[in-house]
Amino acid sequence: MEIKKGKINVFIGATGSGKKEVVSSLVKNAEMNDLFIESFKDRSIEEVLSLQTKSQKKQKEALQMIGFSEDDLKRSLKTLSLGELERLSVAYTLCSKRDTYIFCHPSVGLDAKNKKSLIKLFRLLKTRYKKTIVVISHDSNWVHQFADFLFVVYNNNVVSTGTTYDIFCDKELCKKYDIKRPDIIEFEDFVFEKKKKRLGYRNDIKDLIKDIYRNI
Repeated sequence: MEIKKGKINVFIGATGSGKKEVVSSLVKNAEMNDLFIESFKDRSIEEVLSLQTKSQKKQKEALQMIGFSEDDLKRSLKTLSLGELERLSVAYTLCSKRDTYIFCHPSVGLDAKNKKSLIKLFRLLKTRYKKTIVVISHDSNWVHQFADFLFVVYNNNVVSTGTTYDIFCDKELCKKYDIKRPDIIEFEDFVFEKKKKRLGYRNDIKDLIKDIYRNI
């Protein structure tokens, strides 16, 4: 079993399933973002990013990618919210020189707008910079929107792999390993059961609405 190079790989599983441990054993020489950055709370953003790179250009680019500005470099971590700390940990990861980036629960504390921005960032890293992305998360509704490939983790082992379609459309698999199916897929199944019409697999709510308008 291997991480898919140049793709967005997502490890999902119930809390305590061992996702982080599995990723650490599979992916070598990668940078993992985490809330460890809270231990730097007495420092400024610039001081923290300087631990990865002394290039202010790279620091500024990383901050822009997460929606911060150059003016934020002097801010103390004490002034940041949980969501901002999580975004900063993403920037910290981006400042490293790696081909593979690991993001550990990066959506925690983020609102819908910032979650969407993070998806754009992952896609940018994949398409423009040809990076391999590994995301650890149990937020099925979120990862369903961008994952290329899923790894289901249970009891510190990868028990199933496949595309988002393969995994999330498999009711028995998700039930067995306590994986919450995305609301959009649950709704599509509900429509099929009630109306006997298959809307088709969608990962965007706007596309689903169009299907409902055309077919229901």
